[in-house]
Amino acid sequence: MNNKILFVDDDERILRGYKRLLMEKFNITAFSDPVEAIKHLKIDNSFSVIISDFKMPGMDGVRFLGIAREIAPETTRIMLTGNADLETAVNAVNNGNIFRLLLKPCDNDILLRAIRDGIDLYQLQVAEKELLEKTLRGSVKILMDVLSITKPEAFSFAQQSRKLASKIGKRLKLENLWEIELAAMLSNIGYVTIPHEVVNKIYKGEALDKYEAEIYKTHPAIAEKLISNVPRLENIAEGIGLQMSPKLKIEKSDNINVKWIGRVLKLVTDFRKDILSSKNEKEALEKIRVNSQEYDDDAFAALVAEIMSVDEQYIVREYKVEELEDGMILAENILDENKNLIIPKLSEVTSIIRMRLQNFVKVGRTIPFIKILEKVSKE
Repeated sequence: MNNKILFVDDDERILRGYKRLLMEKFNITAFSDPVEAIKHLKIDNSFSVIISDFKMPGMDGVRFLGIAREIAPETTRIMLTGNADLETAVNAVNNGNIFRLLLKPCDNDILLRAIRDGIDLYQLQVAEKELLEKTLRGSVKILMDVLSITKPEAFSFAQQSRKLASKIGKRLKLENLWEIELAAMLSNIGYVTIPHEVVNKIYKGEALDKYEAEIYKTHPAIAEKLISNVPRLENIAEGIGLQMSPKLKIEKSDNINVKWIGRVLKLVTDFRKDILSSKNEKEALEKIRVNSQEYDDDAFAALVAEIMSVDEQYIVREYKVEELEDGMILAENILDENKNLIIPKLSEVTSIIRMRLQNFVKVGRTIPFIKILEKVSKE
């Protein structure tokens, strides 16, 4: 159990008293200066409970605990005050998200009970967060594994889109970059409802007829519906639903992260599709440039900067199926004996892909050496 407690009080005598009272039961860290306490929190934010005085020179307890919440959101926050007025209590709860507001002088038993309750709350919040993260990772993995098996072309497309979306997001210094990357990976999950022959035409860069185009337009809404059922992916689901929308304006009432997901997906998806038809990044970039009014100006500039600055060099090496490792990049399509596509080129090897290829070998199918792209390191 985490029993680390952070005390902040400008009165050194009170801090020494807290230490004497609690040092045998808890791991106590104390500061008389809230600014120094914040510096320490930025290095070590693993406290289960933070207890702060209200009246302190330079920074009061409400302000301090508000900053502490930003640094360590799961940590339980308690405030001690001799000012038992309603305004103090309201500000403490609203601005610092205070768990308990205790009056000074505080009875030892009351303080101990508040600390133990605070530790219990911290443990509960951490356990819930870990459960949600495991659920999130597991749910996303299942979705991507299904896509890699049922629609390998869409899976390969998504992997390449994720890398480009990540680079654009970094150039734009977007917050919550993980949402952009995950949205790019999941953006084509709606392809599971599109007939295989239509998907093949999309990834061969062939034009769709009227009815095929109507089917294709449904995939963002299908993806949004599927992903919205996963905890903590609400922004991603909504952003994916916007991926076909022309230049998205951001209003004051909008969720900015959602709009940026839609903006980046629109740009990256169209660019990747243009590459499939033109087979050339520069030509694809020119197609985007001609229709630049449909895209965010900053995102388009970031795409241009990224494509024009790419100078990585690769070599091709051959590996046996059993030698493949996660993260390797396929240099060519993997086909079966009937020339049917198993895994498209430029796919990133995953445990599911390795298992699929190993199963082909187990049932007697011949798979030649797998060609892998490897980046040449620059000395």
